[in-house]
Amino acid sequence: MKRILSLILVLGLIGVVIGLAVLIRNHFVPTIITSKVVEARPSSVAELEEWVDEIVLVTVTDINRQEEYTILEIPMYRTFTTVQVDHVFKGSLESGSKIEIGLPHGYVRKPTGLYLITTGRYLPLKRNSSYLLFVVVTPSGYYAISPDGKFVFPPPDVFTAKTLEIGEVDSLYLLLLNEVWEKYLPQIDHSHKP
Repeated sequence: MKRILSLILVLGLIGVVIGLAVLIRNHFVPTIITSKVVEARPSSVAELEEWVDEIVLVTVTDINRQEEYTILEIPMYRTFTTVQVDHVFKGSLESGSKIEIGLPHGYVRKPTGLYLITTGRYLPLKRNSSYLLFVVVTPSGYYAISPDGKFVFPPPDVFTAKTLEIGEVDSLYLLLLNEVWEKYLPQIDHSHKP
């Protein structure tokens, strides 16, 4: 009888420890919640270039602030990230300047854990990482990345959603990715250290 009670006690403690571990993990590693949006996507790099005001190679210097707003009473989030412009391919920005980019995502802490709420394919830019960005100036006056306008620099050896830092990889994005790097990689000063 004592053995059965001891076994039940040990199994109960193991269950509590596992439950606490999952709860703690959920408060430090965000669960990604993606809202699907229908947005126009470019079918080629030429079309992507037409849509944007700036094409820049940048390094992320800081993640500044997050704001919540609503669209049709649905809470949405925008995170502003400061980047340093390392190279300009198109537009009026200058190398060395810093700009703030608004990205359609934000972190929300709830009793059940930490959540990354994002729109479409957008995932956060990472501090001290470099990207080739196709950027528009919004009617509100801040910079935003065009749909399918974020490319990790230098390009990774293996193309997965994780290495490309996007929500999902599809054939259109891979087509754009190959066209972008074929056109822009030769133009980048290879002394650039991400």
